[in-house]
Amino acid sequence: MPGIGGNASGWGIAFSTQFSEAAQLQMQNAAALLEKLPYKIVRTYNLENHVIPAVLGSVQVESLIVGVTNEHVNMISSAVAVADSVVGFIISEAGEHLERVTAIAIGNEPNEPASYVPPAVVLSALANFRAALAKRPEAAHIRLTVPMTGGVITLSYPPEAAIVDPTWVDVLRDVDVVSINWFPYFVAKSEPAMPIGIALGTMPPPWHYPPDAARTSVWDPAHADPTFGLHEARSLLDIMLHASKFALHRAGLPPDNLMVGETGWPSGGSWVATLPNARTFYENCLTGRMRSLINNDVTIILFELMDEALKPGNEDEHYWGQLTAGLEPKW
Repeated sequence: MPGIGGNASGWGIAFSTQFSEAAQLQMQNAAALLEKLPYKIVRTYNLENHVIPAVLGSVQVESLIVGVTNEHVNMISSAVAVADSVVGFIISEAGEHLERVTAIAIGNEPNEPASYVPPAVVLSALANFRAALAKRPEAAHIRLTVPMTGGVITLSYPPEAAIVDPTWVDVLRDVDVVSINWFPYFVAKSEPAMPIGIALGTMPPPWHYPPDAARTSVWDPAHADPTFGLHEARSLLDIMLHASKFALHRAGLPPDNLMVGETGWPSGGSWVATLPNARTFYENCLTGRMRSLINNDVTIILFELMDEALKPGNEDEHYWGQLTAGLEPKW
C-alpha cells in the first residue's frame, strides 16, 4: 500500500488515551512510550491535549495517521468550514513536522451497526476534507482513508469468492487508501474447532484452503507469490488480505491500495486471550511469518499501544495493549 506510511512500511501502532487509567502520563510521555516499541507508523484519534506534537516529538515516528471520530464525521459532512477547521488544527499542531502527517482517517468502522454512519454522510465528509486540503498546499501530501470492519468484505472464504459490500463500494472508490480492520482473534474466539495456530501464524506454512474455479479469473499473475500456489497462505490474516484483494479487484478497485487499519490480540479476558498467545501473534507479525510475499505491500496497524482498563464491553477489551496499564512492555 504505497504512500500512507511515508518512508516507513510494514507495521504501525494505534495510540489512544481515551480509556487509559494513565492517560495524562501517557500523553506527557508519548514519544518515550512509543520508543519502547519498534514502530515507525502511528495512528491516533486523539486530537486534544497536544497529542499530535507529542507523538511527532519522537524521531522514531516517520508517519502519523490522524483520525477523526464518527461524531466529527457527521459534523464535517455538513460544512466545508468544519473540515477547514480540522485541517487547520492538524497543520498547526504538527508545525514543522507536517510532512510526517501522511493521512487522515475519517471515522472508524462506519459500516458497523454500533458505530454506523450512512455512506452518503461519509462521502460528504470525504468531499469536504478534499476541499479543505486543496486550500492548503502544504498539506497536499495528506491522504484520506475510512477504516471499515472486515464486514465490508462479504463471502470472504474462500478468498476468491470475496466481494465488497455494495453499500460501501462508492466510499472505497473515493478514498485514497482502502483501510479494513481484520482480527483473526475474534475468529479464533468464536470458532474453537479451528486450529488456533492458523490465527497465530504458528502452523507450518503454507496453510492450504479449498481451491475455487473462479480464483484464476480474478488473480493477477503479476502479484503472485512465487513461493506459494494459488490456494495457499501463511495464516488467517494472510487469508483475510487475500480476500480483501480479490474483492477490491472484483469491484474494479486497485488491490494494491490496501491497508489494515487495526489488528491485534489481547493478553487476557477470554479463553484464547492469553499473554503467550498475544506475544506469539505480535512476534509472528513482526518477523514476517504472518503473511505471504504478495501481501508485503500492505501497511498494518497493530491495536493497541497500551491496555485500556476503563474501556467498556467484554473483559478482553481491557488487554489489547503491548504495554501494560503501568506503561511497561508485556514481554
